[in-house]
Amino acid sequence: MKTLRMVTAGVLLLAPAFGYIRIGYIEASSTTFIPLKRTDNKAIQFYINDKIVAGASSSAIGASVKVISDGSDPVTAIREAFAQWKTAVVVQQLHNRWLDGASADPRHEQIADSVPALAATAIQLLDDADIR
Repeated sequence: MKTLRMVTAGVLLLAPAFGYIRIGYIEASSTTFIPLKRTDNKAIQFYINDKIVAGASSSAIGASVKVISDGSDPVTAIREAFAQWKTAVVVQQLHNRWLDGASADPRHEQIADSVPALAATAIQLLDDADIR
């Protein structure tokens, strides 16, 4: 179950980051890098609704399985995990600005070193809330 939580946290932390990381392609007939950009990056939303509660269960696998423990505070854990993700995205953007030469701030050279720790903290927050 811990592996599933780590994968879930990784998806939550890293999948949306592709809207911020420079991704692109080079056509076979050219050597020019063509960036892929998400045009609706302000429309990315995650809704926390009344179904995310302590003691929640799921029957997605055909049997009822408890996915959030009885004594946890899942909404707070999810909000705090997303706060870690948001901080990691900002840190990564600052580092990319330094890499691209858009920032001369020497602190931005190694600022990305904190991204794994932010991801680990987000995973730990979800683990502590026992969200599966």
